[in-house]
Amino acid sequence: MLTLDQQIEVVPYRFDANNQYLASMVLEADFLMKKSTTLDPYDSDRMAAEFLMQFPRQAFSVGQQLAFAFPEKKMLLLTCKELEAMDMKAGGKPYKVNLGVTMPNTVITFEKADNSPLVMTGKAKGKQVCQSIINPDWDFNKMGIGGLDNEFSAIFRRAFASRVFPPEIVLQLGMALLLTCL
Repeated sequence: MLTLDQQIEVVPYRFDANNQYLASMVLEADFLMKKSTTLDPYDSDRMAAEFLMQFPRQAFSVGQQLAFAFPEKKMLLLTCKELEAMDMKAGGKPYKVNLGVTMPNTVITFEKADNSPLVMTGKAKGKQVCQSIINPDWDFNKMGIGGLDNEFSAIFRRAFASRVFPPEIVLQLGMALLLTCL
């Protein structure tokens, strides 16, 4: 604890280039003002580039929160969820750290906060959890449809195959399907 008029010595912290320069970071995103939300999509790829422009060589720690202004969009609250640095002495193998500094080539990934109405597109958004609508243990005999298991399985597989793939995979493949997670 510090007292009034107490002298203290302050020295700058020097990041170790061998193990504190961030290779990647995962940021959880939500609207800063909960009453002011929108369903307009946020392009996570452009957000990642903008983030590195706004915070060059910036120090971050796990759990740190910050406000992020993305041009022409509502302000976001970002929480640093995960940091990975490269160990240059061990051949560039990534490992988790609690503190690090961003570099121009740091990979930024955004994840939507739980219960947030934020809509993100692009490759820099984190994985979304989807529940499969097809139960692999489905038994048509229980529905009173016996003897056509293979035929109905083929019909279900063809009809609902696009719903099985995660939305980010479908977007990367360029499939023009509207997917919803049920």
